[in-house]
Amino acid sequence: MKERFLTVLKWFFIVLGVIFFIQILLVLGALLGILAFANTTFKMPENVNKMKDIKPIIKYVQDYQKETGKYPKTVDGIKLKKGLVYQYEPSKDFNCYTITLKSQKDNLTKQYQQCMVKTDNSNSSSESYVEFSN
Repeated sequence: MKERFLTVLKWFFIVLGVIFFIQILLVLGALLGILAFANTTFKMPENVNKMKDIKPIIKYVQDYQKETGKYPKTVDGIKLKKGLVYQYEPSKDFNCYTITLKSQKDNLTKQYQQCMVKTDNSNSSSESYVEFSN
């Protein structure tokens, strides 16, 4: 009887230890998951110098967005270097825009896209920069 009681007690503590270990793993996983989504800011510093031709357009669009909350329908009157032609296209809901800059001198095309959506509970922002030769 005493041996049976000790065997049951031994297995009870083994099961209790396994359950405690699983609980610690679940709590650590939840904390790591929360920390992963807490700060999701991505920067692209390597593209800053390449984008200097597009900067005046981006600055105008971002200033307009800060004032009104949406991106502008058109961008007119921005002066760029000679030989550069740009095309500005906003999305249908004016939460995103695309700037395509073509250089006539070296046949290079640069494309920049930014989206920003703000709601009561969340903010989402994304940027994309592509450079290619025709």
